Amino acid sequence: MVLRIALAVLIPTLACAQRIQVREASRVLMPGEVDSNSAAFWQDGRLHLINSTGNGPLLSSGADQFQLGNASMSKIVRAQSSWPTWIEAIWVDPSGTILAWYHQEHEYVCNGKQRPNVPHIGALLSYDGGRTFFDQGTILSSPERPDCSSKNGYFAGGHGDFSVALDRDQQYFYFLFSNYAGPVETQGVVTARMAFADRFKPAGTVWKFHDGDWKQPGVGGRVTPIFPASVSWQREDADAFWGPSVHWNTHLNTFVALLNRSCCSP
Repeated sequence: MVLRIALAVLIPTLACAQRIQVREASRVLMPGEVDSNSAAFWQDGRLHLINSTGNGPLLSSGADQFQLGNASMSKIVRAQSSWPTWIEAIWVDPSGTILAWYHQEHEYVCNGKQRPNVPHIGALLSYDGGRTFFDQGTILSSPERPDCSSKNGYFAGGHGDFSVALDRDQQYFYFLFSNYAGPVETQGVVTARMAFADRFKPAGTVWKFHDGDWKQPGVGGRVTPIFPASVSWQREDADAFWGPSVHWNTHLNTFVALLNRSCCSP
């Protein structure tokens, strides 16, 4: 997978607050194939990267993101059926245990066809540096039944395509994820959270944000989007942000979310 990075340089001027200059940067090669957010973590002085395509996580490591070695397949010891799974977020506990979260697509829910399918979000734990993950089950799913009339080409509903960030006070893990299900006013980028104290027992401890509060259960609860869809995902001309990728920006001294946008055609 080739990742070409464009650098945006903010330059203050007297005429306006800032302007942006975009220029080419060096080519970066990912060790494994990529089809999602790629989770990374530091452990034992090395950077570890997980790439995913749905066929299983590929783990590589090196001195930094520009010096990663060859990728090898990690094992997932599953609690559920072997649906295609993408690891999209990771956090390393001070104990050394690795917490990971995955996007998983439940297929053949519509007339025996692979697509459209319904994604869920689940949790994993690893005790050996990411070589083996133990499935903790689904922690975020939609209450809506699959809508097999969906025309977006991929999803008949569900929750997926996400990031996870721990707050500075280590009180909560916050999930920013995509809701593809239900009425259009509930679709878009939505949020949930899990108490830090519940990190080793994630099943049933994730709560969705809805109508100003965090009281809807992660599995089957309702959501209120923070970036609502403009046109429903069930239509051919769906128009919505999705797949938030969150990082801590040292220059801006704040969290930044990069969003994908699907618009106007399947």
